[in-house]
Order: sequence, then C-alpha cells, then structure tokens
Amino acid sequence: MTRLIGSETDPAVSRDGKTVCFAWRDSRGVVNLYSKPLDGEGEFRQLTADPEIEASPRWSPDGRWIASLRYASADDETTSVRLMSIWGGEEREVAMIRQERNDEGTLDWTRDGAFLIVGGLSKIAIGDGSITPLGVTGDQPAVSPDGRAVVYRRGGAIFRASLGSAPSERQMAEKGMWPLWSADGKEIVYSEGGKLWRRENATGGLLGELELNELRLNDVRAAAAVRNGPFVYTRDSEKTEVWKLGVADHRMKRVVEGDWPDISADGKSIVFTNGGGEIWICDAEGRDARPIHVRRGETVMAPVFDASGRAVTFVVNGAEYIFYRDSGTVKKGGGFEGRRLFPREKLPQSPFLAPRPASVTADGGTVVFAQLTSRGWDIRKIDNYR
Repeated sequence: MTRLIGSETDPAVSRDGKTVCFAWRDSRGVVNLYSKPLDGEGEFRQLTADPEIEASPRWSPDGRWIASLRYASADDETTSVRLMSIWGGEEREVAMIRQERNDEGTLDWTRDGAFLIVGGLSKIAIGDGSITPLGVTGDQPAVSPDGRAVVYRRGGAIFRASLGSAPSERQMAEKGMWPLWSADGKEIVYSEGGKLWRRENATGGLLGELELNELRLNDVRAAAAVRNGPFVYTRDSEKTEVWKLGVADHRMKRVVEGDWPDISADGKSIVFTNGGGEIWICDAEGRDARPIHVRRGETVMAPVFDASGRAVTFVVNGAEYIFYRDSGTVKKGGGFEGRRLFPREKLPQSPFLAPRPASVTADGGTVVFAQLTSRGWDIRKIDNYR
C-alpha cells in the first residue's frame, strides 16, 4: 500500500472499505496523518499538519469523522484526543488524557458513535468530553462489531471485557498486542512473535496463524480490519535501497537494493553490500549486479573504491580486505590501499557519531560523511578539514 521514506504505522480502514488512514513519520521525524485509496490508484492526502506527534486514527461508525491522538512533548504525560471531519475543516479537541506517547495507546469508537474508548481504559463522551472509567485497565482497545465487548492488552497479555455497568473480564492470550476483531465478531486477531494469530471469541481457543505472504519473523507490528472487507497490516522492514540524486536537477532514481554504496571515480560502477555477508558490484544504473565477495554469517561492511577504481577495500569482522577487479581475487589487506584517509579528530564530536563510510573530494579538501543524530541520519560535510 505504501512505500514512503520513513515509517508508516497505525492503519485504519474506512467503513466503506475504500480508504486507509495512517500515521507517517517522514525523513525529518515529523509525524502526521495521511490517507490513501485502498485500490492504490489515488494520491496520498495529508490530513494533519502539526509539529506534535499524531497517532491512532480511527474512523467513526458513520464514516464522517476521524478520531486520533496527539502526543505532546516527550516529557509531558498529557495526550490530546482529537476529532476531524473527513471533508476537512478545523480539528477539535474532545478531551485531554494522561498518557505518555511511548505507551503505544490506541483508541476506538463505540458502535453508536457517541463515545471513544482510550488507553487506560476509559470512555470519553464525544459531546462534552466527559471521561468515565470502564472498570478494567489496559491499552490498545478495540470494540467488537456488535458493540458489546472490547479487547485490549495488559501486561503483555490479551483480555476481553464486556461493555456494561459491571464488565466481566476474560484472558484470551498469555502474550500478544494490537488485538482486533474479525468482521463477524467470532474471532480475535492479534500480533505476537512476529506473526498474526487467530482465537475464537466464544472460547478463547487458538485457531492458528493468519497466513500472510512473504512475512519474516518480527515483521508484523500492527494490523487493522474493516467490518466488510479488506484487512490491512503494517510490518517493520529493514530493506534499504541505493538511490542516485542529480546534483543539478535534484531528481532521484532508484539504482539497486542494498546498503553502504560507493561509486567509482569515473562514475561507471557502484559497489554495495547486499545483506548476508555479501559485497556486490554493478554499473551506475544498477545493471549487471554480481557478488564479488561472500562471507555468510559474518559482518561485511563499508566497501570503497580506490582512487583508480580497479580495487575495492571492505571490512569483514573488523579486518580489511581488498578485491582486485582485474584478477577477480580477494586478499587480506594491511590498510586501506589507495584510499585517501582523513584524521578522525577533525570530525565534530558527538555521542551519536557512527562509523558510516566517508567520502573525500578528489582534491582532498572536503570530507562528506553520515552522522547519526537524535533526529536520525544526516549527511554532513567539512571543508578544508586538513
């Protein structure tokens, strides 16, 4: 559904099954709410524009409203429960609750559209914002299709409770998170151990794993179901890609899937890692990709062309190796052969400084490197560092 640069979480499907709403943390670290048609044909639409973190969008039963959470700064325990029309216009605050943003709280609507169930487990009236405890505690609530029960997480386990004046509680699973209901209310779906699992609502009996294509362990983080159709889920992905950026026109183009890229001085070849202890080389357009060194189960990193482009230096488990392109041979090196070095003490001191590859200009006057900051990775440069 999405291939944005950043992190897309908290999916929620509209009641008509045509649109998904989600939270997107962009490359600047800013989190806002967006929507996109489920058929994949339409454009993304930005719903909020706020410096604070937006999360947990949920569609109202009549499909006219989206409720969400807005977290304050990291040292503030208050969270704003928001309401916006799907047609645009001003948002309004329904209530303020005490919940830190790292509590991973969510919310859901009661089926009459009159209340919101929020983490901690309380009921908030849409009309006047009054807050009433449910009588049980937990977070990540999801209301059943018939409106009579709620499932939630507490202490790492999944529970179900009736929605009434005297709620009765039942443990459904010893471990799990992000519980949801099937469209008919007969099953509960939740995430645990990187997979999605199904349990029978009536008995709590395990029905098995929900089969999803191309899932690896720890991929599934959250999921969202719609009452009459699609099932949408999110998964963590560590896939990285090598892209080219035109200096003059700022146009970007994907080259190949990989990491730690370096381009030869003549601009004709790119060397990169491809996971699993592999060093690969390809042309500048990503064609003719082939492995030049494979060390399964070992840490292989930082391939760099020498000044002539005829050799590649890289690191395997902390030791330096050299690949000679003319002969196709690899030997252990005693140093970075042909690579221009620069004094590390010239780099700015930072607790976030990480040893990502650095590049030095041909005249040796400027070094460009990647630095991990509290916001994420930044590209930095130092002029006249010598």
